[in-house]
Amino acid sequence: MPFQIVRNDITKMHTDAIVNTANPKVRVGDGVDRAIYEAAGYDELLAARAGYGDLDFGQACLTPAFALPSKFIIHVSGPIWQGGKNHEADILKQCYDRCLQIALENACESIAFPLLATGTYRFPKEMAMQIALASFSEFLLQHEMMIYLVVFDADSYQISDKLFADVSSYIDQHYVDVAHQMEHPSQYRKETARWSAGPADDDREDVCASPVRPRESASEPRYAEPLAYASRRPNMASSSNMGRERGSFLDRLGWRKDRKKTQKESVEITEEDVFSAPFEAAEVEEESIFAPQPGFAEDGIFGAPSGDSLEDILAGDLPTLSEYLQQLINKRGLTNVETYTRANMDKKYFSKLINGKVHPTKLKLLTLCIALELNLDETIDFLAMAGYALTPLSKTDLIFRFFIERQRYDIYEVDIALFDNGQPTIVPE
Repeated sequence: MPFQIVRNDITKMHTDAIVNTANPKVRVGDGVDRAIYEAAGYDELLAARAGYGDLDFGQACLTPAFALPSKFIIHVSGPIWQGGKNHEADILKQCYDRCLQIALENACESIAFPLLATGTYRFPKEMAMQIALASFSEFLLQHEMMIYLVVFDADSYQISDKLFADVSSYIDQHYVDVAHQMEHPSQYRKETARWSAGPADDDREDVCASPVRPRESASEPRYAEPLAYASRRPNMASSSNMGRERGSFLDRLGWRKDRKKTQKESVEITEEDVFSAPFEAAEVEEESIFAPQPGFAEDGIFGAPSGDSLEDILAGDLPTLSEYLQQLINKRGLTNVETYTRANMDKKYFSKLINGKVHPTKLKLLTLCIALELNLDETIDFLAMAGYALTPLSKTDLIFRFFIERQRYDIYEVDIALFDNGQPTIVPE
């Protein structure tokens, strides 16, 4: 049960516990604190809170939630921002950690936090967000709990003004590129022809990958079929070379033509197996890493099996998506628990996925690309195994691509960026 950011009123959250930034004295403060008291029942909640007396900064206590839809309220004494010279960041981290520990001790399966200490206590929101995500990430690596971060106003969830500006600029630029290509296809056919002719390395970064390929003859139709969306990187391989590279990627994972034989001897993976140590990855000799495997076409996009008939092609021995995923996990040296946690994915859903019992959405696969720290080429390959592709017309795809290209593999940071830009967030299932 991972993390989700939502825009809501915390007093309306149907969770086992909600968290309140409490006044260190036995009195009701302003903002979220007062709203919680008024919604829960002012007198009853104040009497329950009084039973614990004053709280030092970083300390927390638990009371019933009374009229609220949640079971408990965890009151925590957050730090007052004084410029950062009095260990305010450490105290705030302690607040989150202590609340999670109290929830765990009281068998809570779900908890909802506001962005602690950012109201009347004036803690900087960017720093507060980073501290919250760090605490959640550490906790979820060890424990199962659904954690909600509840934001109410539009400004409270930006991790960084610079990050928000960078992501927005990246999205806008790609939208402009695609729109320009659609408006001026002839210009980009010329640029594609110049690319094919072999521009100097210094010029390659300025050449935009074209969505249409140039005509090879005068008899060919004016508007050729569109190519897949490609990144604008220097020294980009030709389509045939890209096919060989992707084919060899399966080879590096250790897939062989005799997989059918071992598949017959395999048994269904149990949930206990899924969350224990990873399976042993097949060994691959270094000399054969880039050698095409028998029965695989040299220039197929995934090293597709060669053959003269459709039956031969369809009978090819390619891995299933779940097998491919497990090999990626093993190659990265991760356990399955680490993988689904880093992907912000529910344990039960991951169990179905790794057993081949569910076909994931593209968003789910993109979260796994972040968890496995795949580069852009590996991401394209992984998505293609499930029949998906990155598109410059999807803001969600562009946001994931932004983080992958910059090797920033924090799934919670990606989730906040999705939320910032009005895209569907990563919802655990």
